[in-house]
Amino acid sequence: MLEKRTWFEVLDEWYKHNVSGILKHATCRSYDLAIRQIKEQMQNCNITEIDELKLQEVLNSMASKAYSKSSVNKIKIVMNSAIHYALLHHYIDRNPIFRLIIPKNAYEGKVEALSIEEQSVIEEYCRIHNNIKDKATLFLLNTGLRASELFNLKWEDYHHYNQTSYIFISNSKTDNGKRIVPLNSAAESIVQQLPRKLNKYIFTYNGGQLTQTIMADHNKHIRTTTGISPFTNHICRHTFATRALEKGMNPKALSKILGHSSVAFTMSRYTTISKDFIFEQMKLIDF
Repeated sequence: MLEKRTWFEVLDEWYKHNVSGILKHATCRSYDLAIRQIKEQMQNCNITEIDELKLQEVLNSMASKAYSKSSVNKIKIVMNSAIHYALLHHYIDRNPIFRLIIPKNAYEGKVEALSIEEQSVIEEYCRIHNNIKDKATLFLLNTGLRASELFNLKWEDYHHYNQTSYIFISNSKTDNGKRIVPLNSAAESIVQQLPRKLNKYIFTYNGGQLTQTIMADHNKHIRTTTGISPFTNHICRHTFATRALEKGMNPKALSKILGHSSVAFTMSRYTTISKDFIFEQMKLIDF
């Protein structure tokens, strides 16, 4: 006999038992947001009344409201996982989903890198204020790390090889994410300025780990002060990739440094080539 549960109860149960306290904080936060968005789009009902059409309508609605493709996909993952959870715990006797589809009109947002001028302004701002948040911003601009990777950097991840310093990213869900990232002179200088061994983490704030919330407030202050918007941690990563290519870095090497599975992905999603750079490159074949 099936146990009675509402759709919203199943979503909350799945999150409590399969996500919260188990997955990384950032992942938990994104799934929690997805659940709230699902609840905003749907009427609650018995889990046995859920069918593929109702769920697909939610995805279609989110796409039509200009939610990003990645956000819509996150909601799809939550829906599939919650239904599987319900089936496993005998709240339903069959899976009502054959295949949920991400609508083709879902917005596939592309993050733009900072221009050279914008990057100079932000770097100057960070050098003047020079607190731990400013140092973190400069480190992101010089390494292309994901913000979560920077937050989790430990002193045991910092190494030297052949007179060059590097960090080893070991805390990654994918094999490509586990990688060596050599440090340029600017990044190495930042590490040398930080107090060692006071904490296992390299970047700390008030004795604790630097967090997304702290950096989000910092980035907001940068946007307000400099007038440069948008500006986020992820834009730093895109900016690093763009500057690296502009200065002639091998695309395959760049892809490895960023932790991507393919060069094609790096080139299509993580670079913003400026008009000036295109004109400069054209001069190379001006015989």
